[in-house]
Amino acid sequence: DNPAVELKLTPAEWQVLIYLADRQGDVVSAKGLLIDIWGDSYSNEIKYLQVLVTQLRKKLEINSEKPKHLLSVPGGYKLVVKK
Repeated sequence: DNPAVELKLTPAEWQVLIYLADRQGDVVSAKGLLIDIWGDSYSNEIKYLQVLVTQLRKKLEINSEKPKHLLSVPGGYKLVVKK
């Protein structure tokens, strides 16, 4: 059994996690994610999103250098949750 762990996420990290969780298993484009969450004016803020994903990995993954759940894939990101 895995013990429950409380995570402290920023509002932006939470928004990204919820967005990816709603599309679990699907590849989500970085640009599409930025536009859907923050609007057209954020469409080119790829570096901002990369930083957020890195922060999320450090909080969610056992080894953030070799993620198993929050993946970078050609075309964007994918959240994989095994039941």
